[in-house]
Amino acid sequence: FNAVYHFTDLPSFVSGEYLVYFDPHTTFLPGASVQHPGLRIKFTRNNILAQFPDQFKPYLLLGCDLKKEYNGTLFRFPLRSAQVAKQSEIKMHSYD
Repeated sequence: FNAVYHFTDLPSFVSGEYLVYFDPHTTFLPGASVQHPGLRIKFTRNNILAQFPDQFKPYLLLGCDLKKEYNGTLFRFPLRSAQVAKQSEIKMHSYD
């Protein structure tokens, strides 16, 4: 899985009733820390779609409505932008 950090700094996935984000820089997710550089959300209990619709649109396009449990696993690897690459401690290459 670590290979995804060659092209993204914020990988995420949906599986079952959970949405999981990894933020090794601890800059994108509220509450992320060096000890806990990620976030796991039980989306069946929260209305996260109303709070951050743009962030979750890729999952909707692939058949996960973020309201009921998803029978499978979907990964999202947003490509590193030039702006993020300048600050990345992982890799300074962008994919704009």
